[in-house]
Amino acid sequence: MLVVEAQDEFTNISEDEIYRELKKETDTPVGKEVARLIDLYMANFTEHVHKVGAIPDSVLSYKPDVAIERIALDLVKTEIKKALNQ
Repeated sequence: MLVVEAQDEFTNISEDEIYRELKKETDTPVGKEVARLIDLYMANFTEHVHKVGAIPDSVLSYKPDVAIERIALDLVKTEIKKALNQ
């Protein structure tokens, strides 16, 4: 499993600031960091599903303390839930 941790310069940004940045465009430092975190979360999720063969509730209920990590994971969870409902 990969360690999913925001780079230091992004750990104190509020959720409101992050969403404002993401609405502007994704090619900003904040957008790139969210994308990086999403990639890490997805890699961990995929690895876990391949090993275990199921989606544990703990994965979908986990909430990181850092806002940018929380937003990235929420976006991943949304896509997973969409995929499961198809």
